Amino acid sequence: MDRLHKTETDDRQGVPRSIFSVADLPQIERFDAWKDSIASIFDVEAEKEIASNFHATLEATLIGPLLFARTATCRQSWSRSPRRIALDGMDHYLIQYFERGGHLDIEGVQHGPNGYIVVFDLSRPLANTTSDFCNFSLLIPRPLLAAQLERPDEMHNLVVTGVVGSLLRHHILTLQALSGSLDIASSDRVSEATIGLVAACLNGVDVDSALRDGSPSYAGIVQIKHFIDAHLHSENLTADRIARQNGVSRSKLYTMFERHGGVAAYIRGRRLQHAFHTLRDPTRRHRSLYDVALEAGYNNDAAFCRAFKNHFELTPGEVRRLRRARPSAEEAIANASRRYEHWLHHLGATA
Repeated sequence: MDRLHKTETDDRQGVPRSIFSVADLPQIERFDAWKDSIASIFDVEAEKEIASNFHATLEATLIGPLLFARTATCRQSWSRSPRRIALDGMDHYLIQYFERGGHLDIEGVQHGPNGYIVVFDLSRPLANTTSDFCNFSLLIPRPLLAAQLERPDEMHNLVVTGVVGSLLRHHILTLQALSGSLDIASSDRVSEATIGLVAACLNGVDVDSALRDGSPSYAGIVQIKHFIDAHLHSENLTADRIARQNGVSRSKLYTMFERHGGVAAYIRGRRLQHAFHTLRDPTRRHRSLYDVALEAGYNNDAAFCRAFKNHFELTPGEVRRLRRARPSAEEAIANASRRYEHWLHHLGATA
């Protein structure tokens, strides 16, 4: 039986590790095997010529409640749609160090080549394209990190540079060097120190500047997004009010939110996202659908349900009944090379 699922654990044993590779598969099967496996966290696509000459290796190590992985693979696109987020319920921060290669993010900003760190919030939609790359990923469950962050909801797509980026990069490389020799007894101490260091580094980033990527057209957008979230359920959250209270013109405001589909679309999406979390929260299941609809800015259930389904491809009732789509322990044991898929969905509950 896999050591992770034994009832008793020898603390002197090494931490659980998993290696997934398509190298031994026929070339025609490689991309499909990778796509099926990585679907535990991302939807991926590749151009035909890439898929027909594909390679991918993912080495994962479970360090207490954290997952650490090294991935090397080909150019492809990666996404987490609202539907996938709803289905898997995964709520982790993903910190990635690109040792080689880079990515083009949803805002059209090219990152790379080589040697940078980016943070993703897996509860938020994501869409980017990578070059051929090798990177290191650190996945931290939100409850373990968010409490130590000054701005926990503003980490998505954050690129970390400078001194704090260098410090974080060196720690990630140290984790890689130690991953083969860590034992159970030391993994909790290492994970606790890692979370503290990550929090200190992210709190040391000028979040507003980092998220703007130096683009003048985005000056102040983080402040405006923060204002919208603070007044999300206000009935008079209009473009006029937002522009006036944030010192920008209406035309400037519209330009700033063009890539979000407009100001109204951004507000609607944030309200629906809040409604989604309300519906998934077992402590708030006593709230009626009508109350959730009103809070999201809809005057009746039917209009809310239509908008919700258009956004998430699931109805509010389906979300309330949803169980997370997690690989089972039995599946993980049966296919040890894909054990990391099981760990991804049980972080924070595996130690």
